[in-house]
Amino acid sequence: MRLAGATLSNNRMIECNLRGAQLNSALINGGDFSHCDLSSQDLEGAKLTGVKFTSADLSQVKFIGADLRDAIFDRATLGGANLKNADLRGASFGGVDLSIVNLRGAKIDLAIATQFAISHGMKVE
Repeated sequence: MRLAGATLSNNRMIECNLRGAQLNSALINGGDFSHCDLSSQDLEGAKLTGVKFTSADLSQVKFIGADLRDAIFDRATLGGANLKNADLRGASFGGVDLSIVNLRGAKIDLAIATQFAISHGMKVE
């Protein structure tokens, strides 16, 4: 599937296999990719605001510089994912071990900073 440069709004692609699909430079507002396999995707610089990735396989995905504000990553598999310089403000990472994700230079809010600290064994009081 080739969706490079596509604009998608409030789409629902639940439980789909998008491994190997070309999504680079896509503009995706809202939408639901819960339980999808997006592993090894190159989503560098993508705009994915408010997208739901609940329980999705996002291992090895390159989200470098992506706009992921208000995205939901609850219980997603993020092993080896690269979120360097991504905008994660307002995103949710419930049940995700953030210690295995590259977050260097990412824009985060207090909730994510707290979860990151807990993932690294710190006590937040």
